[in-house]
Amino acid sequence: MNLSQAYLEWREATLQEGVQQGQRQVVENLLRIRFGSLNEELEQVIINLHIWLKNRAA
Repeated sequence: MNLSQAYLEWREATLQEGVQQGQRQVVENLLRIRFGSLNEELEQVIINLHIWLKNRAA
C-alpha cells in the first residue's frame, strides 16, 4: 500500500502534536499534584511554554 507523501507528513505532524499534548498534560498533572490547583497565571505559563516548545521543534 503506497501512501502519499502529503499523508505521511500530515500523519507525522499529527502524531507529534499528540505527543506534545500528552507532555503538556503530564506537566499540568504534576503541578496539580504538587500545588493543588493551577491559577490562571500558571496555566498561561504552561500554554506559553507549550507554544515555545512547539515552535522550537519546527
